[in-house]
Amino acid sequence: MFSPSKDKRKQNQSLYSTAHIIKRKKRLLGDVTCLTNSVVKPVVIKCAQNINLGLAPSYILASLFTGRSLLQLLEANIEVPNEEPGGQMNRAFYLLSNWQHPVLKLPSKYLSYFMVPDSKGEVLLPLELLKAFQKSQDEDLVIEDLETEVKEFIQQNFAGLFQHINLTRIQNHFSHLAPKFGLSRADVAFIADYDLLDNPHCSYGLFDASHIMQKHAQYISSLIKEAGLSGFQVQKIDKKSFFGSHRVLKGYSVSDFFKYCVRQITRNPSTHAELLKSFNFYTFYVVTFLELGTLHRPILSEFGKLESFDLINGNVVIIDKGEQSYRVIPLSQTACTILNAYIKYLKNLISDLRFTYPEISNAIAGALMSDRGLFQLWDSRGIKPYHPNNVYTLIESIFPFPQNWARHYIATMLMNDGVSRNLIEAYMGHAPSGDQLYNEYSSFDFNHNRILSDKIDKHIIQDLNLPLII
Repeated sequence: MFSPSKDKRKQNQSLYSTAHIIKRKKRLLGDVTCLTNSVVKPVVIKCAQNINLGLAPSYILASLFTGRSLLQLLEANIEVPNEEPGGQMNRAFYLLSNWQHPVLKLPSKYLSYFMVPDSKGEVLLPLELLKAFQKSQDEDLVIEDLETEVKEFIQQNFAGLFQHINLTRIQNHFSHLAPKFGLSRADVAFIADYDLLDNPHCSYGLFDASHIMQKHAQYISSLIKEAGLSGFQVQKIDKKSFFGSHRVLKGYSVSDFFKYCVRQITRNPSTHAELLKSFNFYTFYVVTFLELGTLHRPILSEFGKLESFDLINGNVVIIDKGEQSYRVIPLSQTACTILNAYIKYLKNLISDLRFTYPEISNAIAGALMSDRGLFQLWDSRGIKPYHPNNVYTLIESIFPFPQNWARHYIATMLMNDGVSRNLIEAYMGHAPSGDQLYNEYSSFDFNHNRILSDKIDKHIIQDLNLPLII
């Protein structure tokens, strides 16, 4: 019998692997192994009918409602909200998030610069499921016993359905339907309690969790309504519940920071010390202003060379975390004006320093010819590439801000302005391949970046009223 050679088999496997990768890339973000709508209805009905006959029905519904695994649900902390005086009876309880955002380790006198989260990261579930959660915790139920009970319940009650029912399909149904209810990838990650380390985009910003809970409640209600059930509803939460990063500055803190930087810049320095200080703070001012507008990560040689900027059309190419972060971000008219003023300042310095500091003059000239990074710092040893580690030492005794505060601040502003977190992710360089501008399967619209850029610029000019060096 003919048998293909070992090399031929390896070649075929390689071709299959490549084709499989391409096939997976082409799949829609919502295309996951999940339950069909026609199968979900009998699952919900059967679980509701048997809700008091064991733990399995409640945990199946909880997984269907949240996208969490049985282990996540079993280990979750729960909380029953307090009754409001004269209000309606609570029709829900809370699952608390496991997300741990790093707390700022600063002296208390500086903490007033930052916004403070006032939420534990709650997710709502129907009150009918509470009894099972309390019982499993009281009895210290182990995951193996819960899995066995759930699998037995599925085999006994769902064997005759059109689609095979398993825990994975039950869990994945939420992420499949979430976009229908306006829930972004970050919202899904929050509700399903994905590992925060695997979803770094969720570490940014302070968001109103009550908005997510309201959309999540609509998802749960749609399943209950489809099943024709009268109970299992969750109430709408009207209170604001801010959850997330501890690194979000208050608006006045941002304004004070920029005003301080501007005060350190001497228009006509008369000493060497004034010249260095003015150069570094002016550079610091421009880079930070551009960070606010573009959400560039604070890194060595930030923004790269001058050739990265298109000041005619108002764009900048950003690659701040490897090729996966490659993106084109619009520059507002304000940002272009500030950058042009800075370039004019550098040209004047080249002329002024030609004889007194020729090495400095030549280094600045090299930056304007894109022979080196545009933004540089000047110390006693000469010119060196811009690095946030060095520049933040200039202000840490007054403004001990984390270096990536601009990303946290603007992400928070955009979220609270109602911008989809999917669009914010793309702007920040966190988007999956389907939303990357130059991916061959991208469905991304660059106009979204223009809209976000305009929102940011309006906030900087009108709300923060930052001092402009133009």
